[in-house]
Amino acid sequence: MYFGSNDIKGVLNLICGLIKDSIFICQTDNIFFFFEILNEGNFSLKISSENDISAIIPHFSEEESNREIYHLRALKSVTDNFEVLTNNKEIILNFHLDIVVFKETTIDYQNLMDEFVVLALLNRGAEILIKDATRKHVNQNYFSFPEGVFYLYERIKRDTLRKPEFDLLYDNHIKGNKYQIAVTYRLDWHPDPVVVSFANDINTTNGGSLVAGVIDGLILASKKYVKDNKLSTHKIKRRKFFNGLIIVCSVRGKDLEFGGSQRESLATEEVRTQSKEIVSKLVNDYLNNNKIQADRFLSRFDDENFMNKMY
Repeated sequence: MYFGSNDIKGVLNLICGLIKDSIFICQTDNIFFFFEILNEGNFSLKISSENDISAIIPHFSEEESNREIYHLRALKSVTDNFEVLTNNKEIILNFHLDIVVFKETTIDYQNLMDEFVVLALLNRGAEILIKDATRKHVNQNYFSFPEGVFYLYERIKRDTLRKPEFDLLYDNHIKGNKYQIAVTYRLDWHPDPVVVSFANDINTTNGGSLVAGVIDGLILASKKYVKDNKLSTHKIKRRKFFNGLIIVCSVRGKDLEFGGSQRESLATEEVRTQSKEIVSKLVNDYLNNNKIQADRFLSRFDDENFMNKMY
């Protein structure tokens, strides 16, 4: 019930949940996590920081109850060997998963790395080191992304066939919601969009409020530019905004609501309103200060220009 399943997916949810809970409790992601796979079902997680992390310790008690913080509390009940060691700046969790609870405990190292990469991208102050001592040769990887999801954005841009010509970036907060938004376009005619979005620690694969707000902002600013510049042959159509579009965005905040059976879309109207406001200003400033690029981008909406290209 807590972890979604009693197979390896549940084990991965548990391990990642320990990190998420620790960050939530301490109200900071400036924490170093060292996770070791020692042998079959046997693990160690060391949590250290220059900040006070002692608030984590009471959550190992079964009496401590919080609906948002349950991985730490549940850990004791799903292990048959559990030890907590502490000092001023470090907490060490040594545990062996109970095979009565989990029918599979052999972790796929690559899968766990993929999960840790996302956690490090979304928690910019965190450092995560993973070590697997079960193989012939020890595997070890370190993840830290102070630039947050902008790292992913730059990587996507490098991999595109035709390079984008501009960047619209926002990295700030509005009324308690922290945003990273990156938008650009490949300006060839028909490439498929690339849209990646996150809300808190969830990859919202079906988009939702944040992505919709970004698109709303693009449309609003483009319509204003077309109107202000009296571009009478330009017809703004929503579907054409997706040709060549690249969006990488994230929001972190309290009381975010999700839709879909797997919480794969964000459903918080406040986020849609705020992201629309952010992007409309970014796009408006860019279009007005970069006329050549603005004309190239908005040519997709010029019906007269489109008909000329057909003949």
